[in-house]
Amino acid sequence: MKVLNIKREEQTEKELSEKSRWVRNILSSIGLSTDNWAENLTMNDIRKIKSELKSLNIDIIDDTDNGLEIYYDNNLIAEWRRPRYVLRENRLERDPQSRYYLEMHINSRSVFDENEKNSSK
Repeated sequence: MKVLNIKREEQTEKELSEKSRWVRNILSSIGLSTDNWAENLTMNDIRKIKSELKSLNIDIIDDTDNGLEIYYDNNLIAEWRRPRYVLRENRLERDPQSRYYLEMHINSRSVFDENEKNSSK
């Protein structure tokens, strides 16, 4: 599980950025070029490219809880679940606006993660 410290006002932007990076990494891992895609993929961007992905036998399914599942050849290869957030306090910070921050706990897994673990043993 990956943990990021972020400012409270950056929550939505950082979550979208991390999810976009994750989708790009998964699709790159199966050999798809993502060079001409937008930097941060919105769900509308993903919906637009779904027909291209469908022709390559790749499905990206978004759920109602801001999660994603990526299927390749009808096999689930990756899952992104909505991150969990923990509010933290930096007591040494004097500025009250910056005293509190969020820990974003990213919950994702893929077959490529498992392959990396096996190859590092």
